[in-house]
Formats: sequence, C-alpha cells, structure tokens
Amino acid sequence: MSTKIISLIGRPNVGKSSLYNALVRSAHKSITFDSPGVTRDRHYGVVKFDELSDRPAIQAVLVDTGGFYPKEVDVAEEKGGGKREIGRLFFNIMAQQAKIAIDESDLVLFVVDAREGILPFDSDIAEYIRASRKKFWLLVNKIDSEAQQNVEAQFYALGVGQEDLFVVSAAHGRGLNELRGRIQEECLATSDEVTDGGEFGESYVARYGIVPNQDVVGSVSIIGAPNAGKSTLLNKLVGQSRALVSDIPGTTVDPIEGFFDLYFEEDKKIDESVMPAVGEEEVAIEKEFAAEIDEEVAASGAVIERVKSPPLSGWKTLRLVDTAGIRRQKSVEGFVEEQSIFHALRCITEADIVIYMIDAEKGICHQDRRLIDIALDKGKSVIVCLNKVDLLKGQFDGNRIKKEWLEEMQSQVSWLDYCDIIPLSAKYNKHIRALMTAIKKTLIVRRQRIPTGALNRFAKTMFERHRVVMPGARGQHLKLRYVSMLKSAPPTFLFFVNKSKGVPDSYRRYIQNGLRQEFGLYNTPVHLVFRTGKEEW
Repeated sequence: MSTKIISLIGRPNVGKSSLYNALVRSAHKSITFDSPGVTRDRHYGVVKFDELSDRPAIQAVLVDTGGFYPKEVDVAEEKGGGKREIGRLFFNIMAQQAKIAIDESDLVLFVVDAREGILPFDSDIAEYIRASRKKFWLLVNKIDSEAQQNVEAQFYALGVGQEDLFVVSAAHGRGLNELRGRIQEECLATSDEVTDGGEFGESYVARYGIVPNQDVVGSVSIIGAPNAGKSTLLNKLVGQSRALVSDIPGTTVDPIEGFFDLYFEEDKKIDESVMPAVGEEEVAIEKEFAAEIDEEVAASGAVIERVKSPPLSGWKTLRLVDTAGIRRQKSVEGFVEEQSIFHALRCITEADIVIYMIDAEKGICHQDRRLIDIALDKGKSVIVCLNKVDLLKGQFDGNRIKKEWLEEMQSQVSWLDYCDIIPLSAKYNKHIRALMTAIKKTLIVRRQRIPTGALNRFAKTMFERHRVVMPGARGQHLKLRYVSMLKSAPPTFLFFVNKSKGVPDSYRRYIQNGLRQEFGLYNTPVHLVFRTGKEEW
C-alpha cells in the first residue's frame, strides 16, 4: 500500500508544530515557542491512525513545516537591516520547504489562527494550495474556550465546505480525535489496498529517505559547530533536499531525520577455526568466573544485546539525524537555542555513530574537542569530517601534503589516532563515498564479538610483554587471570586480575591500544572493567 503523506501548512505561529506534536505522540517533537519562524525545515513523523476501532488501522507520514508566505519577500530592500534581513531570507527559504511539502502531499491540513481571524496571507495560502490541485482541509486552531463559539464561521470564506473544516485546539486536545478518525477514513478510502496495521509498501516515500526502506541497523547523528555543513551533508546522503541550507549560522533549529541505504557484504567474523583449540585450563577458568561475568553483564545493561538484530548483509537502512550547531555556552542566546542544543546533545546519546563536522578553514577548536569527548564518554563511535576542503586551495595538493596536514591535526588530540579523519566537500560531493565506507566499517566493528579464546591469548601476551607495578601493592605486578568481552557497542572488556584498584591510566591506554590494533576496533572507544573476583589469588 502506498504510504500517504499529510502536511501541515500555514503562516507563522498558527500552531502547526503544536498540532504535529499532538498527532505524532512521539518523544521526538518539534520545538514550539510563541515566536514566528521557530520551525524552519520539514519534519516527518510516522503516525498510526486507529481511532475507528471497526476499521483497519492505517499508517501515514505527517509533515510539519515552517511559516509559509507564498509570495517571496524582497530581501534586497532590507540590506543592512541585520536580524530583520536575515528573518526575511529565512522566510523565503521556509516558503520553498513548504512548497516541497505541498507538492509531495496527498492531503494538506491548512492551519489558521481563530484568534486572529482571516488575514490576507491566509487567502494567499488557500489560493496557492488550490492552484497546486491538492486536496486540503482547514484546521481552525486555538479555539480554547466557549467564548469563541462559532468563531470558525468566518473561515468558510476561504472556500472550504462544512465537512472539510475542523475546529481544534492543539493546547487542549479539542477536536483531535475527530480529526484522527477522518484522516483514517480518508487514507483507507484513497488506498489501493489495505493491510492490517498499514505496513509501508515500496513507494515514493521509501525511495527518498523519509521512512526506512530496509531493516534499520543503526543510527547516525551529525554534530558540529554552526555553519559547518551538517545540513548539506544530510541532504547528500539521503539524496534529496531534506534540511534547509544557508550561509547563516543557526539555520537548523530542530533535529532533522532522514534515512539512507548502504550495501553490506556478508558478516566478517574472526575465524575461530584457525585459532588454537581452547585448553582445559581456560575452560576451567571460564567456568570459575561464569557467575561473576553474568552479574557484570546484567549490571552493564548488556542484556539488551540478546535481542536479535538484523544481520549486516545486503541492503540495510541507517537513520540519519542532522542537528543544530552547538556554540559555546556563553554564546547561547534565548530559549529556542537552548532547546536546540538540548535536542542535539540528546541525539548524541541516541546515536550509534557520531559524524563530527569541522570547518576545514577554521580547524579544530576547544569546543570541538569537548563535544567529541562527550560522544566518546557516552560510548559512541566517532568519525571526524573535515568539510569545505574545496576552500583550502593548494593545501591538499598531493597525498604527501594531505598526510602531513592530517598527522599534524592528530598530534593535537590524542583520540584522533583511532578515529577516521575524512577530508570532504559536502557541497561538491567530494569523498562522500569514503565517508559511507567508514560508516559501514564502523557499524560492523560496533557489532563485532571477539572469541574468548583469542581474546585471552592476546591479553596474556600483552600482560607478559609489559608488566606494571601496582601502586600501594608492595611491589606486586598486575597479573591477569581471565578476560571476557562483556558487550559490544562500545566494546567493553572485563578483566579478572589480582589487584583491580588503581590500575594506572597509562597501562589502561596500553591495553586499549593493543586491543584496537589486534582486533581492528576502529572509530570507537574501548571500555575496560577490572575485578578481582570473589576469591583473592
């Protein structure tokens, strides 16, 4: 069944985002604030409409849009006008986004403000939708009290019939159940066929990155400073203009979600057949620590990995999220920017992989290091993208110069020696394929399970090659009894040793680097847990 697209259209500040949030019923909601121009991009949410219990449930894609002025305003007449000029430019770009939403919609929900009545812009919008030959319903929003009874009558002048006008209040939920039921009926009436629950079919939507086309095997968040090129990269990866792009820092406010597909070869795992057989002593030690390992697994939350996830072979879909640029705390202005940054930081928490965008002309700064540290501390894999290399004329001429430039950057920050640094130009589509290869490699690494036998043999070699005296242990060396991989994503290892407290940071780094090199743990932090076991030895 073809997935229906329903868009919310209207001039600024009529309550489109509040209606979107009420209908989507999701944790990922649009930022709302009593000021025009807060919503700028198109936001897509999958909604299940099941209000009519005697009819099949249906799924549709709901689109939230920014304020729509069909007739573009002249930016040139505001030259030198500072914020006012920028505001006019944003409204023009937002209008383009709204027009795209109307073009791709099966049904338009035209939202007006009951308290303000019909304004000339409302008439312009109604005229534009009719000229687009799209079916639309009129939602008269902000009818929040009985004192406003019958105020909707004036809006029939916009050319809608009684059956297509809905009195609603996003703030109080008025009229939303009736609206959901009508949408369910409309989708069923115009669908070619019906399947219970409204499964997505092969449609326009799936091909263009709005909803998943295959099994979703990972989530990727694009993070960085304002104007680093994050939205441009999202548009390139999903293959359409999903995010609003301009040269003005702070263009993106809400997180913008899209989906893109990657092709994976068969899962490549460590071949245990070429490894020496596990000895009786190792089997006995594993049994000895089995109960304690289970306790650590439960405590670490790794039990969630027992849920079967789709294998990484063939075409798979990844969720991609563009976020607002994050400035230094002292530079943040106002509620909207605070909420934008909060949402961006939440996207780090929800991601498997963080693509961190750096403006190659500006280089890496303290704020970049801080944000990447946050991602690594949360156990996220990180790929660093140096964007806008097309502006570095001459600096990347020849592989030797490029290598020296990257090595100099890696020397500034310790963790860059295990994170991929990919110079690219999102605007001109340069080296995007290298980024996609890095994403595939990183996702495979995050799901990798290392055989216990191979892990113990290598760990014992590391401990024997470089011995360390434990502080406060009267000259005793750190000794390894057994090691087990607690979980992947990120790779976490449990070491049973003679002294678990006070393992020097330098020795921890030695073990982490050794594990990375031996087992190819690219672009990811490696977590170590040390325990002595229940019995001293």
